Amino acid sequence: MIKNSLEWSDNRLELLRTMHQLPYNRDLRQVLSNIDTMVSKLSMAEVPARRLHQDLSKLPELKQVNDAIETLEQWLMLAALMR
Repeated sequence: MIKNSLEWSDNRLELLRTMHQLPYNRDLRQVLSNIDTMVSKLSMAEVPARRLHQDLSKLPELKQVNDAIETLEQWLMLAALMR
């Protein structure tokens, strides 16, 4: 779970490390790529929110990104158990 788009790079590296321990799976890598795109959109939504001093945790884009990250983490756990 991330609190803003700036935290994504650390979380992404952690997910990639987990992926490299598993057999290659194109679908999981595509999901990670889709999350990258979602984080870019989140970043664009954060700019005006920061300018207006709004609460970033209320952005719908943040909820979508966190839901996608949680789903990917669950899939990675399942893939690790099936290995």
